Amino acid sequence: VRLAMTRVPGVALDHYLEQQRSLRQQEASAPSQPGLRRRRLAEAFQTACELVLQLTPVLGHIGRVAYHRDVNSHNILVDVGAPGERPLFGGVG
Repeated sequence: VRLAMTRVPGVALDHYLEQQRSLRQQEASAPSQPGLRRRRLAEAFQTACELVLQLTPVLGHIGRVAYHRDVNSHNILVDVGAPGERPLFGGVG
């Protein structure tokens, strides 16, 4: 069975996380700021919570109609939107 899919805008989750890591490393070379480490940790937890909250219904819906054996960070897309907005996560078949 062959499926044709429309190109969906977004960045693969693994690439998004790598970009975020690079940005954090650049920030680390900047002068120390009080509470920076705590703020980064809070942002990481918030992103993880958003990921779970947004993907759980998607994967639940897909699971009713299809079996996806390859859910990984490369086929989860992130729509980063405007600067300062929270990222939107979505699954790709």
